Amino acid sequence: ILVLFLALCPFFSTKYIHISWHRYSIFIVMSLIYAFSFMNTFMKYLYPYEQMEMLPPQAKKMFFKGLKRFIYDEINIKSYQSTGKKNLILIELESVEQQLLGRFNQLYPSSMPFLSNLSKYGTFVERPETQPYTTWSVASLFASQCHMPLLMNGKNIFNSARFHLLKDHRCIGDYLRPQGYKLYSYLCNVFIAYFKEQLQMHGWDSKDFKDHGFDRDYDMFQYIGDNVIPNLTQKVNQPFILHIANADTHPFPNYIVDDRCKKVLKKKYNKMLKSFNCLDYILKKFFKKVEKSGLLNNTEVIIYGDHVLMAKELKYANIIDPRYILFMLPYHNGMKKNVITKKT
Repeated sequence: ILVLFLALCPFFSTKYIHISWHRYSIFIVMSLIYAFSFMNTFMKYLYPYEQMEMLPPQAKKMFFKGLKRFIYDEINIKSYQSTGKKNLILIELESVEQQLLGRFNQLYPSSMPFLSNLSKYGTFVERPETQPYTTWSVASLFASQCHMPLLMNGKNIFNSARFHLLKDHRCIGDYLRPQGYKLYSYLCNVFIAYFKEQLQMHGWDSKDFKDHGFDRDYDMFQYIGDNVIPNLTQKVNQPFILHIANADTHPFPNYIVDDRCKKVLKKKYNKMLKSFNCLDYILKKFFKKVEKSGLLNNTEVIIYGDHVLMAKELKYANIIDPRYILFMLPYHNGMKKNVITKKT
């Protein structure tokens, strides 16, 4: 393509060059073919929406029959005494996979030191694999909330997919709110694909930038640590589930590095690694406040990455196969070490 461009582009030299219409047409057609091939490959790599079309008719019938039964069956929940209900803090980390932590990365052993050290305690899931239709932010959030993949088709893909907005889905809120749980969700910035609305459909008090006013992870976690956590220590606000999803480590727009983190970041790290290590520093400050509050006496904490790094980004962190999502319960069972080695 480059050679063709140099040979046929009418503006290559400093002087205006007259070329025939058919040569110019060839150039345009070849460029479009290349662009289509690239985008088709790229989109299929990230969003494998064609997989449903590859299923045999009987398998499709079985899937949709099972889906219909799952959606329309009544929700049956065993009732528990209020004294036995634990609180839960869910920390959903944008694009954080296991090898971003230094203890799993030979080239960057000092990366994300707080989470790297925290992963040595409590329950750590060693091999959680990413699954189809969960490999981007909204899809992974939907899967973790509603235990369903974000199904798409060739016409409605990525953020234009609306499968997650069907009101009939059975999600975390539908099971736990009837049991008296108070559901709070904080999304940094303005979350894409109407996911705040999706959470609200299922009983969450969900807030994003339009509500809390914070478009940076540092400010949002600081606000939650200083204001939300103290309120949740009051018995009247329990039992609760607190869900927090960060945004600064999203590849678009190109990994944000907060100036307030720079004093603790290694200069040799590229921008992507600095963004993740900034998040690590933010989480360290946040969990100091959580630990000091006393909530952990009756609260489980789950920290997980929403998906692995997209496309070529993995090369900037020396990430190799096999790749796993980060998933851990570091404060579980008094922080007694327990490693789940089975593929999950």
